[in-house]
Amino acid sequence: MIKIEWPMINKELLMINVSIIKYVPTDSSAGITVINFNPAIKLKVIKKQEGRILTFTLEIQNQTFTITAIYAPPEEQRRKQWLEIFADIDLQNSDLIIGDFNINNLNNSKHNTQLLQLTEEAGLIELIHVNDPDNPIYTHKNKIIDRAFASQRLQQCITKYSIIERILKSDHNLLSTVLSVPNYKNEKKKKQWKMNPEVVQNQETLIKTQNIIDHHSGKDKPICQKWLGLKKAIKKFSINQEYKIINDRRDEIKKLSKKYGITKSIKKN
Repeated sequence: MIKIEWPMINKELLMINVSIIKYVPTDSSAGITVINFNPAIKLKVIKKQEGRILTFTLEIQNQTFTITAIYAPPEEQRRKQWLEIFADIDLQNSDLIIGDFNINNLNNSKHNTQLLQLTEEAGLIELIHVNDPDNPIYTHKNKIIDRAFASQRLQQCITKYSIIERILKSDHNLLSTVLSVPNYKNEKKKKQWKMNPEVVQNQETLIKTQNIIDHHSGKDKPICQKWLGLKKAIKKFSINQEYKIINDRRDEIKKLSKKYGITKSIKKN
């Protein structure tokens, strides 16, 4: 079972539930089901293969993510054939590949080496649940065969990845991936803000700007959150500095007006 949540939309939203479903009467058959609990999120299946690989897209917060759900055969010989099929799918364009690989990441097996090589070549990094040495948790018995591989783009949005001890009837534990997805709106009518270059011409302002950058760079948050927070802070600081420059010039004009007898009123902003 796989759970993916987007807490920025709803704090208690169960977003995706990827389930393994056994078909009958064929032996060792399998299926993958994707359930979308939020009608505001668009889900589109783009490819499915033999009930063991399902690729779909999710449109959320004006962004589209490609997710590939996996259920590999438990038998070694069939899994070898399945890996050949897996190698042919478009791994490079997947943001998340997640599911039951039936390949234990705790063993240096040939299949595990092959899987890691394929995902690494596609620029995907395996998500790791940090175990408590005194109380380790696995996805199935004493193995970690349910796994997740994320693109660099998606890793920037991941705030938590964990294995949760099973709460349903499945004999596997639950993988939980929590994402924080910024909402990039296309506001065509809104004029884009640009920093006034005059603001950063003095040394004092440059030092303060660097302090803001250092402060946000040191925060323990996903890179996308850091970037959005930094942009907001820099914009606020720059606008305040620009107002300060304008007010200083106003005061200077007032002084000159009094000195040279100019009576024209100066309107305040």
